[in-house]
Amino acid sequence: MSDELRACLEGFRQHGHLDSSGEFTLSRDHAQKKLQEFTLPDPRLYVLNLVASAVCGGGRRVEFRADSDELWMLTDATLEDVRELEAMENVLFSNRVGSALRELVIGMSGLLALKPKKVELEVSDAKARYRVHWDGQRYQCEELDKDQSHPLIKLYVQERPGFRVARKLAANIGGGMLPDSEEDAVFRYCNRCPIRVDFNGKVANRPVILGTCRHATFSNSPFPQGHMLAELGSPHPAPAGVSGLLAIGGRLAPWVTLVYQGVNFRLPENAFATRDLRGIIYCDNLRKDLSQVQLVQDEGFNNLMRDIQALARQHLS
Repeated sequence: MSDELRACLEGFRQHGHLDSSGEFTLSRDHAQKKLQEFTLPDPRLYVLNLVASAVCGGGRRVEFRADSDELWMLTDATLEDVRELEAMENVLFSNRVGSALRELVIGMSGLLALKPKKVELEVSDAKARYRVHWDGQRYQCEELDKDQSHPLIKLYVQERPGFRVARKLAANIGGGMLPDSEEDAVFRYCNRCPIRVDFNGKVANRPVILGTCRHATFSNSPFPQGHMLAELGSPHPAPAGVSGLLAIGGRLAPWVTLVYQGVNFRLPENAFATRDLRGIIYCDNLRKDLSQVQLVQDEGFNNLMRDIQALARQHLS
């Protein structure tokens, strides 16, 4: 355990108490402070957590729209524990909330590093409807009258004028994509997402172009219509929680990409004994570390690596 992580946990313990379920809980004020102190390695990467939230919440599609200083996100995902938004400052420190809500709150916490002028979230499901807004010091939540019959998550972010906004404006005028923008992050890291991702009317999901190669797909159920692997034939059986495509040679990028909660994590080119192995693997049995941009190399990760190698030997040898 790193010194930084030990210090972080010790800080939580000093202000917490053990409740009946065995969790540390924080006072609301202190939890708000910790929420604001949370940072991502790159603030623009908060959009990856928004995509992860949509995937975890069973969304069929997530749409982004952005200009130089504003961003809108819309998805039909569901938060199974939407009422937890009333105390969203505790979500990061609880293991009792679902992944969709946790990813949403991580994204909303991470974007605070941009020092936004305005943040508004609206969440609706069959039972309740909430609005959350940033008042400059903390997130405030209010319950609204129910007027939606379908799940809905909407987020609006407005940045303050500054150098980053000016650079995005210049890129927009020039018709290009700023390398360190939210748009770039979505197209770079969510192009293998299992659900459709749109950004300013453009589809971020890349088609699978195999070329001439040996390949095989794997899944314990047919890929749904619209999935990028759905047209590649009947899949072979796979270990629980694993699906995807493996190939030797061809036109795929020369590495295996793990897709966890809709976000790409690239493995080293020499990660497997099988020469020139490449592919796209979806797996539910993974965990991200505190940075949110690396996977924890725990037992689940190691088991997946062994499963991928076994699938390659069985079907591509």
